[in-house]
Amino acid sequence: MSNFKLCKYTKTCPVFKGEVAINGTPLSIYRNVFCRRGDKGWNNCEQYLEFKVNSLSKNTSFNVKNR
Repeated sequence: MSNFKLCKYTKTCPVFKGEVAINGTPLSIYRNVFCRRGDKGWNNCEQYLEFKVNSLSKNTSFNVKNR
């Protein structure tokens, strides 16, 4: 049994699903370096950071008073 943490965005990530090419890097290696490495890999993944920013912006609400 392997002891890795899988990124929570793998179901929607085009990189993890193999829909986007990674400049000659085999997908299995990319997944091991970024997708299955926990915070250390995720925080170095541009796609993960984009998902994270989008998620935070959707969950942030502003209270605006009409005057």
